[in-house]
Amino acid sequence: MNKKFFLLFLIILPLNATRELHWDWSTIDPTAIYFPPYFYWGTADSALQTEGIVTANNKTISNSWTEYETQQNAASYGQDRVGVACERWTRYKEDIQRMKECGMNMHRFSVEWAKIEPEENVFDENALQHYEDVVDELIANGITPMITLFHHTYPLWFAKKGGFEHEANMYAFKDFALKVFNRLHEKIPYWIIFNEPVGYALEGYHTGNYPPGKKSLGLAGKVALNQLNAHVMIAREFKRINANTKVGLSTIFNPLDAYHKWNFLERAAAKAFDHIVNDLTIKFFKTGKFNWLYLKRHHNVLAPGTLDFIGINYYTHTMIKQTGLFSMTASNRPDEVIIDKPSKGRGCKVLYPEGLYRSICYAAKLGIPIFITENGAATENVELREEYIKKHLFVLSKAIAEGYPIHGYLFWTLTDCFAWRKGYTNKHGIYAVDFTTQERTFKPSAQYLIDTIQKFSNNH
Repeated sequence: MNKKFFLLFLIILPLNATRELHWDWSTIDPTAIYFPPYFYWGTADSALQTEGIVTANNKTISNSWTEYETQQNAASYGQDRVGVACERWTRYKEDIQRMKECGMNMHRFSVEWAKIEPEENVFDENALQHYEDVVDELIANGITPMITLFHHTYPLWFAKKGGFEHEANMYAFKDFALKVFNRLHEKIPYWIIFNEPVGYALEGYHTGNYPPGKKSLGLAGKVALNQLNAHVMIAREFKRINANTKVGLSTIFNPLDAYHKWNFLERAAAKAFDHIVNDLTIKFFKTGKFNWLYLKRHHNVLAPGTLDFIGINYYTHTMIKQTGLFSMTASNRPDEVIIDKPSKGRGCKVLYPEGLYRSICYAAKLGIPIFITENGAATENVELREEYIKKHLFVLSKAIAEGYPIHGYLFWTLTDCFAWRKGYTNKHGIYAVDFTTQERTFKPSAQYLIDTIQKFSNNH
């Protein structure tokens, strides 16, 4: 952590950090759950991660991620190239049948901007038709589509313009968004304009783990703000065209806590990044105010009212541990159960279902419907993955019983797929994929999830 920013945190932030929550699971039966008949069950994924670079007319595309791959040193980067991923582009019908067989009634997916608009103001009709075919196939099988327009990748022409670093560029994104919306809004009830705008900004412009690989906390704040403002502008356009459209946003929730509760410096750092990751987006849509640790401030009076629902992407929480006078790192306590290996710039993912409950409490401040738009574990330990699923579904059931407006749960993901900087080593799928043959095999570790879906699902 930069010394200048760390000192700033100490000056501007109160001492109290968000209270860490722990339940005594030895007294809880995580299978004692209930879900209402209106509840949506399904999976979530993104275009590049499942479709790969294949597009219409047997062509392949380049985008911000594939360009970023070529700029990395493979040995130090330690990941695969995306390639054809799990061939969702050509295998979507068989995968949708798997969703149906599992009892799912919703699927969240994204469209790849670079496939639809490979050159500025040049739209590929065949790519648009492909995505409409996917939507039609979902509907024909009783599965409600939820679409995401931006899931971390964009065309090279947009990258050359500076991406979301420049406020003026959001109009180019609006043109793309409206092109897709005008084509599909009568068939798709739920629209997510941005997936994880703050998460994307931090990864691409603070940690440098996503394209364009820059490292500036201030620039990350500017990128996050431009995306949030773009959402406001585009959401208002969508509602003008179709007032019945439900417009939302998926945001990563990752409660941050001090490794040592007594350590003031750890608490201050945890509080600072807890604000950015978990509080900032909620406050923006509730009040219109944006405060990126005073490095970037803004007030958009039109922001309140531009969300019909909020999507929670939750996997784990993060412990902040002091390693030097002004240095901190992400860590985990010795007694925490590790569910995933650490990745560049992050600690291990740990089993912490209470964090989902805390995330629901954050999101509920908006007073609008909540969807869990991502949740899951990549561990190949069958018992551990089943425990992860059981406890997180228990949290949802508990929250619903307490009156929180949770409308659906979308597991990440249906099939093993490309996992950004972790390549094909992270295996989140309900179905394992042999990436040589593309054969899908159901994982026993997902059986409890499927049993729960089939017990409580209801076609809408």
